[in-house]
Amino acid sequence: DAQIPLLFLLVKDDAIADEVACLQLTDRLSAAGLPVEPNVYEGVTHGFDQQQKSLISPLVYDAATTDAAMARMVAFLDHAAR
Repeated sequence: DAQIPLLFLLVKDDAIADEVACLQLTDRLSAAGLPVEPNVYEGVTHGFDQQQKSLISPLVYDAATTDAAMARMVAFLDHAAR
């Protein structure tokens, strides 16, 4: 019975998705024996990886965090593929 690993990319104090609730979920999943990896980025907004947005959007693109998240995702997928 294969278990699919889960990667959570979250933002501390996110105004769109409650990272505390997401971390509680990752705790429950981990306690149930599921492979889950939470990552929380600080000092950025929910759309840190979104370059194109509405003029009235409060989201701010952050290249460094986007690069870090992409590297984390690639490493996660590389490990999961083994």
